[in-house]
Amino acid sequence: KFLACMESLVSPVWLVHVRETSVGGNSPDNTHPFSREWMGRDYGYAHNGTLKDYPKETLGPRFYPTGATDSEWGFCRLLETMASKFPGTRVGESFMEAPEAPKLFEAACREIDFWGRFNLLFSDGRSLWVYGDEEGYKGLSWRATEAGALIATVPLDREGWTSLEPGRLTRFLDGKKQENVR
Repeated sequence: KFLACMESLVSPVWLVHVRETSVGGNSPDNTHPFSREWMGRDYGYAHNGTLKDYPKETLGPRFYPTGATDSEWGFCRLLETMASKFPGTRVGESFMEAPEAPKLFEAACREIDFWGRFNLLFSDGRSLWVYGDEEGYKGLSWRATEAGALIATVPLDREGWTSLEPGRLTRFLDGKKQENVR
């Protein structure tokens, strides 16, 4: 039913996440997707997996979790890392547009992946970046639709799904898959 409904929706990026609580309680503060504003741009994020024994005190001065999930910690950690790598980002710009951003973002994902299982969706409203856990936790697949691209841990039907490479960042821009980071 979801696939039939989504075909009529119009947006450059939709982040939808169905969460089974594994860390943090059931509360609005722990609900995906998470969002934060940085330099006048909104970023959204959803995570599948569990991070354990991660260093909560390593977050920097800009981004802090409001809830109690490992997922939101991962999001804040990614944003903090990117803010430190792109200090010259101007109001209204997205760091995701910088040529070196995909490699730096993938490296930051790998660092966080060290603490557990880390599949994620990350977007600035135009680009969608997908990182798959290095060990292939639950897998990630994608398929093209008339409206753009659909990403899921489990294919939602039998129509043209392609697995994404574990431990790699895959980028989508305006609904189209881009070349993988190398």
